[in-house]
Amino acid sequence: MTSMKKLIAALAVSLPLAASAQQAAAPAAPLYQWYGTLNLNMQYIEVSNPTSPNPLGGGAPRNMTGRLALSTDSSNIGIRGTADTQVAGVGVVYQCETSANLDGEGVSGICNRNSRLGLSSGYGTLFYGNWDSPYKALFYGTKADDPFGNTDVYDAGAIIGSPGLYTRASGGRSTGGTTGNTLLSFNQRAGNSIAYHSPKFQGVQFKAQYSANEFQNRAGDIAPALYSAGLAYDAGPLSAAVAYERHEDFGQVAINTTTGAVAVAAPTQTTVDQGVKFGAGYEFGLPAGALTVSAQGEYLKISTSHPLNLAFDNAARWAYLVGLKYRAGSHEIRARFMQALDQDIKFRGVTFSPNAGKDTGANNYTLGYAFYLSSAAQVYAYGTYMDNAKHATYTFATGGPAKLTDTTGTELWTAGANLFAAGLGMRYAF
Repeated sequence: MTSMKKLIAALAVSLPLAASAQQAAAPAAPLYQWYGTLNLNMQYIEVSNPTSPNPLGGGAPRNMTGRLALSTDSSNIGIRGTADTQVAGVGVVYQCETSANLDGEGVSGICNRNSRLGLSSGYGTLFYGNWDSPYKALFYGTKADDPFGNTDVYDAGAIIGSPGLYTRASGGRSTGGTTGNTLLSFNQRAGNSIAYHSPKFQGVQFKAQYSANEFQNRAGDIAPALYSAGLAYDAGPLSAAVAYERHEDFGQVAINTTTGAVAVAAPTQTTVDQGVKFGAGYEFGLPAGALTVSAQGEYLKISTSHPLNLAFDNAARWAYLVGLKYRAGSHEIRARFMQALDQDIKFRGVTFSPNAGKDTGANNYTLGYAFYLSSAAQVYAYGTYMDNAKHATYTFATGGPAKLTDTTGTELWTAGANLFAAGLGMRYAF
């Protein structure tokens, strides 16, 4: 065989192998990538027919006259990336995400949303940062997700993740470094955290997160901390997941000794809060589009063994969600029903009314439509209605009940209110 023939034969063997190897190699992760979601809607909201004042006493029931507002719907902009260290297959991962308040309201600092710095390898990702807990983000992007995208007044967090207890103080850095949600919420973006996300294997992924007790008091008897873990399966048309979360010293339980109503305030007489959430979703391929059906269940329990809270033992409640999403071409119809059952409230050593916890549930109905201008841009409309039982205080606030006030700080409504909101918006993701 001549030298030329040998060369041709070698090329004939090596070139296909080289091409095959090149196709198998995964593309390198970008050193940096700008991304964001711009999401605005003009909304109308009103609150009517409250049945009773707040559980611990205060002003008379008040309606909230309908009003218009421009909402930014969790708009954000960020930068993220991965850098290969050339050491044992380990890479550096980072992300800095900041609120993008297009309505002109101020933004407090940068990297105030999901932000992190850590290491990644074939064994998973380990990082420090301020990040949505596995419990909160369990269903994000899966077939079991909230059909309305987990944001604004139409967010499933109005019931799912809310214990439904009347809240006297908002959440913040005093509660374990968490930000952005109401006290005792289980929709936490947990600051001061260390987290581990496993690689996805055969559709299965495990996530765990701990928010450190940096805000422990001087005596050490109040040490706010968060523990969260979730296991999810997401492959093909099916998604299923389960998660657990525990909050230590996140809130105080107070009791109205006449009615037995339970409320929550700042963490001075402390609680241990636990939640279990589970759900599944399935996408059905239809001749004209796809129908996704999802369902979630949740059990929350707020309890205390603090010596100053001898009367109160625990308050627990179940909640459920059923969601539908039908997509045909550029059109998408969304629907969701949620229900919170009555609180099961238990006391120790003190006899309260046997009606404690009665009429503390709520129903929520939400319907929406979206038209996709492109894969990244959509215009949408929605309407949502919250029907509180006589002593229930659920609201549209992400994560749970919170007081609504006018410009003077006067409380506008309390228990038993009906809430309605509707809006027209646009969303663009890049």
